[in-house]
Amino acid sequence: MTVKVIMPQMGESVSEGTILRWLAHEGDLVEKEQPIVEISTDKIDTEVPSSVTGVIKKILHSEGSTLPVQTIIAEIEPIEIKEGVNISTEKPEVAKKIEKGESEKGIQETEEAEKRYSPLVRRLAKEYNVNLEEITGTGEGGRVTKKDILDYVASMPSGIVTPSVEAEKRMLDKEICIPLSPKRKITADRMLQSKQTAAHVTTVFEVDMTKVERYRELNKDRLKKEGIHLTYLPFITLATAHALKKTAYFECLMDR
Repeated sequence: MTVKVIMPQMGESVSEGTILRWLAHEGDLVEKEQPIVEISTDKIDTEVPSSVTGVIKKILHSEGSTLPVQTIIAEIEPIEIKEGVNISTEKPEVAKKIEKGESEKGIQETEEAEKRYSPLVRRLAKEYNVNLEEITGTGEGGRVTKKDILDYVASMPSGIVTPSVEAEKRMLDKEICIPLSPKRKITADRMLQSKQTAAHVTTVFEVDMTKVERYRELNKDRLKKEGIHLTYLPFITLATAHALKKTAYFECLMDR
């Protein structure tokens, strides 16, 4: 019986998520709690771990797909791991893959080591052209963090750590078209929606602040002793709140 991997709901108001990158592929052996896919929502970017040890049987949606929460995005076929045995004999095709020569074991170990690094860490390593194996991780379980890489780069003599060839090529290009990340796309959509539904105008009035200034001068020293730094902002905020209560239509939206 296969185990379903679903698009998680990362918050009550989150209704959809985008698949940024698959960290494992069909036919790959994954362990329980191993990150298998990186997703993005309007709240957070995160990795989704496997709930079981098994083989990824099918990936149902490709990278870049935006899907409603609770959508099935992949299927994992669980496997039994006995003590002292890598894979149970019930999955001979997987066992055969694991029990190959030393060279393939080395490749597998390299792939597993690569999976220990988060996408952000791998991107920074590529950008600064550094070898992650040379960095001692301070994160949970010895994982390399963003801070570890930045500290490593800062500790190197000037000129030792240089951008990769790809990064240098990008800097030389006069014009670069960069696709929006899901989070930036949501931000752009919300800003455009705001522009289309609410009138954006600026109106300036002169206000006599003499009484406010007098009150502030009389009370600021006393309030400062209590840890309160009295500025003009609280008075403006209070006046705005009263104005909005008195003229509620001021917050109206256009309805076409």
